[in-house]
Amino acid sequence: PLTSSVLQALPDAARLILIGDVDQIPSIGPGNVLADIINSGFVPVVRLTKPRRQAAKSAIVRAAHAIRQGQTPRLDNFPSSDDISVVYINEANDALSAVTDVVSALVQADLPRSQIQIITPTNRGPAGVHSINEAVAHLLREAVAASECPDLKDWPAPFTRFQPGDRAINTKNNYDLEIYNGDIGTVVRMTEIPVTTDDASLDNESKTRKALEVQFQQGTVPLSSEDLDKLMPAWAITIHKSQGSEFNFLVI
Repeated sequence: PLTSSVLQALPDAARLILIGDVDQIPSIGPGNVLADIINSGFVPVVRLTKPRRQAAKSAIVRAAHAIRQGQTPRLDNFPSSDDISVVYINEANDALSAVTDVVSALVQADLPRSQIQIITPTNRGPAGVHSINEAVAHLLREAVAASECPDLKDWPAPFTRFQPGDRAINTKNNYDLEIYNGDIGTVVRMTEIPVTTDDASLDNESKTRKALEVQFQQGTVPLSSEDLDKLMPAWAITIHKSQGSEFNFLVI
């Protein structure tokens, strides 16, 4: 529907150039627009074939090409001196303990927690986002000074899902705060922000409200309780949400 609206809005003299990855997984909604247009054979296509994100000899590149050709990549066991390695498990139920073991090894190797991202195909199940987030949260939560972390029992329920140092993802565009669906940040601290009101009956104490400060790439943003409905833990996210992002260290 979005593509249809764009095409109908274009004047006849316009040229539309689509740029993307023909091998990306299809959208959640109907349509696989870019791949279908390319496969139709009705439009001119230019393909970029030289990797720019990794070195030409990168095992990540070799593995990606093998998967695209329907082959199982030949990879070493974890840990590997290469830029990709694999942990072999037999059942989905084993995935959770394998992920926590890998994350523990990375933390013990002093890899900064902010550089570790876990992605998985599904939200639910033993290898899903919810299970993994719950399991690894305590491994990756950073201790902060007591002055920066008030007693969480004194805060309303929406705030107690997070602690300073938590990785979190915003799931809906918020144009007022200039944060958008898929933005990943780090929880900084609990705070209070002023409330803009013309009601003179409110005393000074009532003119503030509780908020959670989150450090996104574009800056620190205070989120009030109604904004927290769109904020989710992000130690693990779905592969769909990760598309278009870059990470220093990725556990899949």
